[in-house]
Amino acid sequence: YSIYEEDSSARAKNYFWLGHSLGTKYIALLELLSDLEFKKIQEILGDCVGKDQEEQIHNSLRDADLKDISLINQPSVLMAPVISGTSSAVPVPFIADLVDRLGFGVVPTPEQTYCLIKNSSLFNLTALISFSKDKIAEEAGTVRWLQENLGNKLLTDKKLPGKHLTPLGWLRGNDQLADTVIQVIQELTKQV
Repeated sequence: YSIYEEDSSARAKNYFWLGHSLGTKYIALLELLSDLEFKKIQEILGDCVGKDQEEQIHNSLRDADLKDISLINQPSVLMAPVISGTSSAVPVPFIADLVDRLGFGVVPTPEQTYCLIKNSSLFNLTALISFSKDKIAEEAGTVRWLQENLGNKLLTDKKLPGKHLTPLGWLRGNDQLADTVIQVIQELTKQV
């Protein structure tokens, strides 16, 4: 793969991130890791996660070259974002609760993820694309939370007609979605 052979210092200007649904949570977590280039781990994690998680994160990143995983100056487009926890993966409430209590649940939890995002100085090259009939993202509350907490940082906030899975059908002729994504990426790359 030629991407791994490129000069990592030149990479930042050549890439952008496009996430849908739960994929947006992973982009957000990668963005948070980028903050480690400038801050100590405790400054980023604050009171958002417990000591065990903090230690686990610290140990996992001990030998990592943060420049290789950094999203600094790489725009992100969050489509139909969903920051969710165990209950969305395990739809039976008492089983989801049991999974969490046994320590096998989704971490970071939505609350922890929101706390981490709120404490971050990043997310300055971020765009949001949501859909008017998206019950999944609406139920998770992620779009509203991002608008309320990143409103001044979001470079673009577009609402398109469609449902949560609309992005999966763009090849069948959803030109509005494709055109909007291209426009948003062009707007974001001008900011780099």
